[in-house]
Amino acid sequence: MTERFPKTVKLKTFVLVTAILLALLATSIQYARTIYVGNVTEVWVQPPLHEAGYVVGVYNSTYYYAKNGTTGEMDFIGTSLTTVINSAITALGTNGGTIYLREVQKPNDVTVPNNVLIIEDYQGDRTYYGDIIPAEFILGFRKVGQYFTTGIGATAKTTLLITANRLYAIPFFCTKTINIDRIAIHVSTAASGYNARLGIYVDDGTTNPATATLIIDAGEVTVGSTGKQELTISVTLKGGRLYWLALVSGGAPTLGAVAVGSMIPSIFGLTDITTTAWLTFAYKSFTYGALPNPFGTTITLASGSCPAVFVRIAA
Repeated sequence: MTERFPKTVKLKTFVLVTAILLALLATSIQYARTIYVGNVTEVWVQPPLHEAGYVVGVYNSTYYYAKNGTTGEMDFIGTSLTTVINSAITALGTNGGTIYLREVQKPNDVTVPNNVLIIEDYQGDRTYYGDIIPAEFILGFRKVGQYFTTGIGATAKTTLLITANRLYAIPFFCTKTINIDRIAIHVSTAASGYNARLGIYVDDGTTNPATATLIIDAGEVTVGSTGKQELTISVTLKGGRLYWLALVSGGAPTLGAVAVGSMIPSIFGLTDITTTAWLTFAYKSFTYGALPNPFGTTITLASGSCPAVFVRIAA
């Protein structure tokens, strides 16, 4: 004779099994959310990306997402980049705003309204879309074959007596990728028997030359005679990056310089609002020789005119 379980036992067993299955399902969903969304919520907290209305990127080469710059939430996720960007544009509303594309390119079928700026960062190049022009955009217009240094709005050079065995770091900002084929200084008053060494460092995002990485030690030029002293180089500077033009000499020549009124004070700002001098460049004590990598600590932020290290944009 076959015994049967009471109905109450069957019901309890059913409830227990159902509860276990629901718990497993909840765990699976949570895990899926972690591997699907969790990784992309951790990115882009450094400026200027956090200032965007939305940051759009790709996850796992398949899913595109728009991260809300205010809430940090993933407002839109899908397999169509066009749909995700258009959703972000719509969400910005009549006030508009900025959308950063991180390592994705704007599709041709996305139309940018006149109240929206799309900034595309892709493989080291930065491209702007829309009628809104960022304040720093003017620095993107640099004529090939010409020499440039730090500063904006300059009308004339000045001169500066530099200090021997002092390594200078002069800010140089790129809004779009450029190729450099010359690096140079202008010697106004010579220091007989001495040389200078020129180079370029790339900032690590901290606006601090101390931790900047050397990308080229271009070598030596003489400061023992006046005039243009330059070296031939081949370097690509990426858009959207801050660089430091470097100079050190064993002597103390007078060089062409950038007047303080032509500098970009927003790089360093003011130590305190009660001070009167904008900080414009940095330097450190350094015995003349090959350029260090990284630039190195114990730096001094300086105000006033700074020595001009020029780079020429390749034709």
